[in-house]
Amino acid sequence: MTMMNSATEAPATATAALDFEHIGLTYQGGVEAVRDVTLAIEPGEFVSVVGPSGCGKSSLLSIAAGLQKPTVGTYERVSQPQFVFQEAALMPWRSVLQNVELMLELKGEARAVRREKAAAAIALVGLSGFESALPRQLSGGMKMRVSLARSLVCEPDVFLFDEPFGALDEITRERLQGELLRIRERSPFAGMFVTHSIAEACFLSDRVIVMTGRPGQIAAEFRVELDAPRDSELRFDEQFVELCHSVTRAMEG
Repeated sequence: MTMMNSATEAPATATAALDFEHIGLTYQGGVEAVRDVTLAIEPGEFVSVVGPSGCGKSSLLSIAAGLQKPTVGTYERVSQPQFVFQEAALMPWRSVLQNVELMLELKGEARAVRREKAAAAIALVGLSGFESALPRQLSGGMKMRVSLARSLVCEPDVFLFDEPFGALDEITRERLQGELLRIRERSPFAGMFVTHSIAEACFLSDRVIVMTGRPGQIAAEFRVELDAPRDSELRFDEQFVELCHSVTRAMEG
């Protein structure tokens, strides 16, 4: 486990899945959300961003998704990312299968093709047998699995996660963290994951980025080198606990 306890600028590379170069963002009215952030996320790399509320984490996600243009600096990506929000935002009148295949339907995919891809994504998130269920029949964790499957069906190279497990109870949250790791093993993708949970960031990530208070800047970077596969017992491992403590100290600093 390698720790870098000062601000670190990742070199821009032509192959980066997400590439922020000296990004700054000031909203109308003069609120400076992000200042001089340089961060490159490589293909297949999973990076979590933590920091105090209002530090610009979600603003970086909005820039990455193309929903917001930076005031200064440049941003590039290899392809259109898939966004996974804190709320599952499922259509209540559509079944699990119909919700998952929605994106393919909007793209004009043939019904047989989209049904096959949707069924595969549903199986990947562990919901086989629930294809006909409506959202009101699902638990919060199951709804989030459907939301993830809906994004996976598009086979993206890049995922953006905005606290997707934040509203769930701790047991469900930890279970879904394990599921997300399992899915990444089967279908590798680059990910930018925003969370307020330091333990979640350390458990899921290849790197953890710590942001300062507003205007958000990179205060510290931690490269996570923990054995794979990661399971629930890892949370009690001395190396994992020390990493969480180090990230906490960087946030407090």
